[in-house]
Amino acid sequence: MTRYLGEGIARHLGRATGLNAEDMEVVAYGLEYLLSAGLGILLTLLAAFLLGLLPETLALLACWILVRRLAGGAHCSTLWRCAAGSCFSAIAAVLISLFAAKSVPVYLWAGAATIWALWATWRWAPNNSKKPVRDPVRRKLLRRRALMVELFLGVAFLLLSLNNSEMLRKMAAAGGGGIASAALMISPAGLFIVNKFDNFCNFLLTLFNKEVKMQ
Repeated sequence: MTRYLGEGIARHLGRATGLNAEDMEVVAYGLEYLLSAGLGILLTLLAAFLLGLLPETLALLACWILVRRLAGGAHCSTLWRCAAGSCFSAIAAVLISLFAAKSVPVYLWAGAATIWALWATWRWAPNNSKKPVRDPVRRKLLRRRALMVELFLGVAFLLLSLNNSEMLRKMAAAGGGGIASAALMISPAGLFIVNKFDNFCNFLLTLFNKEVKMQ
């Protein structure tokens, strides 16, 4: 759906501005990416609202997006799979973070999440499965920025975890889960999980196509 919308909007823009076919393809892909990302965020927020987890999910998504922007991470083979996978993983990360915060003090969870994120980023970032960054200077710059962002967020979460407000402590736990799960996506384990999710989607699509042909 997002592909057709992106292509349709790109064609209208191309006619209005005189873009050639190659430029329209670039614009169409960019629009498809934005629409898919927007749809994924909308679905995640809708699910969070229905589950009563909206503030925590907003905290997690903000941290997730910041870290992913700099450190990279695994991607599915199609944009809609990325959107669906991101929605599911974000809600799962919030639930895991809140469960962990009930099991151990929030400052321990936030501290452990920060240490993991820093180590994973130092070890593997930037690690983008779709567009690998090969230039060593740019890799070093992105890694350094990601480490600085994670350290800043980690300190902020540690301070929030000591607050008397239960909601702020929950947001600190979810934020820690955000940087931890984003760091997971640059690790070999994250790449493996995304690959298995992609294979599962292929399996479901094959089953669906067989059912359609049999009818």
